[in-house]
Amino acid sequence: MEREIELFLRHLRGQGRSHTTVTAYQSDLRQFRAHCQTMGVEHLRQINYDHVSDWFATLRDNNRTPNTIVRKNAALRTFFAWAASRGVAFVAGAAPVIRRDRHQIPYVPTPADIEAILDACDQQRYRLMALRDRALILFLWSTGCRRAEALALNVQDLQLEAGADGQVRGSARVRGKGRKQRIVFLGERAAAALQAYIPYRLPYAGQDNADALFLSRQGTRMDHKNASSIVSQHARRAGIQHRLTCHSLRHAFATQMLRGGADLHTLSRMLGHQSLSTTDVYLHYDPDRARQIHAALDPSRAPQGR
Repeated sequence: MEREIELFLRHLRGQGRSHTTVTAYQSDLRQFRAHCQTMGVEHLRQINYDHVSDWFATLRDNNRTPNTIVRKNAALRTFFAWAASRGVAFVAGAAPVIRRDRHQIPYVPTPADIEAILDACDQQRYRLMALRDRALILFLWSTGCRRAEALALNVQDLQLEAGADGQVRGSARVRGKGRKQRIVFLGERAAAALQAYIPYRLPYAGQDNADALFLSRQGTRMDHKNASSIVSQHARRAGIQHRLTCHSLRHAFATQMLRGGADLHTLSRMLGHQSLSTTDVYLHYDPDRARQIHAALDPSRAPQGR
């Protein structure tokens, strides 16, 4: 099965899939292959529905999150469809359709939560780490960018400038899914944090990563695990009980934009979505907001001026 997996990954790269996507598929498929080997299955043609169902049952027993299982299911279905198009016909329907639970609403950090996280960043012993972490968190919160988009940034992708009022403002050119580029706008605090961080990073940047915006302690481009750890660790230090990730900051951005009056089409463009249906996951029912809207628009309220 390893040969088919390698050919499939080469196919994904040829389609222009991102490094993040290819790496995730590689990990998921090799985990599935290892599980099949424990059942005596070595070849792709031997796989049937029961093997796949057993793997998903094992993942649930190991307390893997529903979203993780959905992602692994998508990887298998895509792999099987590719294999079927190349003659391994009967495996195409081996993976069941497991859909994301749209009713499972993730915790969205409040502005107070994020301010507490920023305070935790500032309490670090090393100045560079404090400036870097603050810049990363404010960038994600201010732009709603994906983690991969932020980590792929080079210094040259930023446009920072001081306005007539002395406040730093700016924008960044990010590369999203499908290698599509878009411009995102930076709030004053995010722009100021980046401006403060950039001079400090220069002595630490390795020769091969001189342009990378966000660096690890070793002077290499920051990886996904490092970025996730930064957010989760500072959240714990801030006393936040909920599990927060880089994607939580994207949710916070989208939620605040919607509450502030942004229309769905504009928000979709800001988030880099190709479809409005993708943006729909960020629409949460807010009872307090609903109460305010109802009070203002209640059709049965007494007519004014009577």
